[in-house]
Amino acid sequence: MSSIFTYLAIILSALVLGVSCANQGSVQVCNRGAYVAKCGLNSRTADGRTRSYETGKFPVAQCSTLELPFEAVSGHIWCDNYVFIGVTKRVFQEDFNAPSTRCYDIGGTTFNPSMSRTC
Repeated sequence: MSSIFTYLAIILSALVLGVSCANQGSVQVCNRGAYVAKCGLNSRTADGRTRSYETGKFPVAQCSTLELPFEAVSGHIWCDNYVFIGVTKRVFQEDFNAPSTRCYDIGGTTFNPSMSRTC
């Protein structure tokens, strides 16, 4: 009988954690370019609080997903490519209203990068 309560407690904890960690959208970037990329997402809440997330470096043929927090009302996505050691060049940046699900492919070459929306 106590094992049933243990399982119920685990399930209830998972549900509570799932609600508190909810998001209202995401941004996915897939690197199809011939370079290493780094992207970031800045979000803003109705009361002006901001949060920033970065992907870190990710190479060609990799995708990275950044989640928008539940309370976000707007977002700003940006991606850079590494043109030399520690030197980056902006591939694109875009502002949008939340909730939103955005998908991007970045491509091209180091000195001629490109971006396309895929969803």
